[in-house]
Amino acid sequence: MRLVPFSAFFVFFIIFVAACAVSVPTVDVVSDTAAISRLKSDVAWLADDQRMGRKPGDKGYDDAADYVAERYESLGLEPADGDHWKQEIKFRRITTQPNSAHATLTDKAGAKIPLTPGKQFNLFPGSMEQSVTIDDAPLVFVGYGIHAPQFGYDNYSDADILGKVAIITNGAPTEFNRDQKNYFGSTSHKFEAAREKGAAAILFVNTKSKPDAERAPRVRRAFTQWVAQDGATSKELLPYLTLRNDILAMMFDGSGYSVDEIMSDVKNGKWDEKNIQLSTRLSLQGRSNQEFFTSHNVVGLIEGEDPVLRNEVVVLTAHLDHLGVNDKQLAQGKDGTYNGAMDNATGVAIMLEVARMIQYGQRPTRSVAIVALTGEESGLLGSDYFAHYPPLGDKEIIANINLDMPILLHHFTDIVGFGAARSSLGETMENALRLSDVEPAPDPVPELGVFARSDHYSFVKQGVPSLFLWTGFSNGGEEAFRDFYKNHYHRPSDDLTQPILYSQMARFTALNTMIALEVANQKARPSWNQGDFYGELFGRAP
Repeated sequence: MRLVPFSAFFVFFIIFVAACAVSVPTVDVVSDTAAISRLKSDVAWLADDQRMGRKPGDKGYDDAADYVAERYESLGLEPADGDHWKQEIKFRRITTQPNSAHATLTDKAGAKIPLTPGKQFNLFPGSMEQSVTIDDAPLVFVGYGIHAPQFGYDNYSDADILGKVAIITNGAPTEFNRDQKNYFGSTSHKFEAAREKGAAAILFVNTKSKPDAERAPRVRRAFTQWVAQDGATSKELLPYLTLRNDILAMMFDGSGYSVDEIMSDVKNGKWDEKNIQLSTRLSLQGRSNQEFFTSHNVVGLIEGEDPVLRNEVVVLTAHLDHLGVNDKQLAQGKDGTYNGAMDNATGVAIMLEVARMIQYGQRPTRSVAIVALTGEESGLLGSDYFAHYPPLGDKEIIANINLDMPILLHHFTDIVGFGAARSSLGETMENALRLSDVEPAPDPVPELGVFARSDHYSFVKQGVPSLFLWTGFSNGGEEAFRDFYKNHYHRPSDDLTQPILYSQMARFTALNTMIALEVANQKARPSWNQGDFYGELFGRAP
């Protein structure tokens, strides 16, 4: 595939925006050095050590949010709610209180066997109460823990787990397609299904992990959720634990089933849905520490010109947060700052440049919201909160275009559009790619489940068609991606020493601008494709 020179790429952009009846000042689309300079400056500021890794609740993130708000104002955007650039979100961070975890197994003969924390079990107390006490609860093995009766599969169809400990494994049955496996096989779905069925706690078994004869598998060290003004929260997490394999085998003693055979069937996707009521029981105790803090989404608005369609909003998003600093590494004189240059200072910089291109052109038909999000690294929390409580008045979100960690280390010739095959946004993307002589490419890393791992997914869960672009694997893209993912992703080395190609950032910016403008100006609002899994699952399929 021929690589289009940078200036030629913007010629395509001019043709495109003319077709959309949108004019953009020549200086913004032709002066590549000016665009590159702005992109580079934004990345440099956001990924500087002084931002301290932009962790929500810390000064570095707050400073970054102020910077974005100032950039919105300088571009002439409007505060989305008419008064404030920032959408304040209250968060609760939950960690296990040291030395608080206790567990006792009652075997089939009624003998009490105390378990050693860290070695024989690990416990996370959950998010529903600060302390958990479960006394001699029955144990029920429910296989994959999948509740999908609409697809003819339900591990809970004849299981009574009310007040009991549900034993759940990773994975999904072989008869599920990739979408079904990605969604129903996620721990989020499994934990939510167990909670809705009334389980007191979850014992999670990961058949992918290597058995350790000395220690139980780790559980999460912290869990963060948003807390709304009306008292609602993001997902609640039941108490859950992991066990060493020999303790798990002890639990199944007397059940008539071999743990090794069960886990082999599970690992191979062949568990047949039956649940097993065990004759052993479990008691648990634990406490959590809870810390409250606030952080902000930063929201600007470009008001549409059509008096009716301006109430429909295309939302552009990029997460502003990253992982903060590792104080222990810093104390040892090592690099302990997680600057997040590629993840996701680049995405925020691109979003700001897209906003500039749209703002300085002819006003689009629909409104466009520009949103820098907090809490992505903690579980898509900022986007989830925004999707539940959009500060847009009576306006309705009709589409989301997300920018997150595009790999800009090579001259890209193809683009992966996560979500493109699911809605009419795919056709919009292909129009832009044709004009830019860039090829569409399939998901090159389906094993990573990227579609459910970035902020666009929060909008998908509200039924909103969404699109998320990555540079593809052609022309050196695979090598660039795999090197970054292996050596720099979520590491201090994702900093300003990354050899980011800012000319490619500008090309990527133009592509996303083309797409955003077409969505904002086309006659019909985006729609899910008939029969799409997520469109039907979340209720807005035609």
